[in-house]
Amino acid sequence: MSKDIEKEIIENSENAGMEEGENVVLEKETGETPEMKANEDTSNEAINETKSKEIEKLNEEVQEAKDKYLRLYSEFENFRRRTAKERLDLIKTANQDLMTALLPVIDDFER
Repeated sequence: MSKDIEKEIIENSENAGMEEGENVVLEKETGETPEMKANEDTSNEAINETKSKEIEKLNEEVQEAKDKYLRLYSEFENFRRRTAKERLDLIKTANQDLMTALLPVIDDFER
């Protein structure tokens, strides 16, 4: 039965353009036929392609997250500056309103 398998491999190798002994050596060393090796290569290519797509997708997600972070950070900085400015303006205008309210009272004291 072993000789039948070797003959079949030799016939297949001749059809595939390989040397006669190459398939026999491959099968004896690894226990794999050339067809199995070709399927494995195809599956490895598919896996690599899938991994590269996943990597691209993850890179896009990272870029989106960085963009969101930068926008949020700049928005927070603008908010902080705006509230500090409003606080200073409020203090200035609060004193101004108080003084204008006290002016008539102070004028009445002088009379």
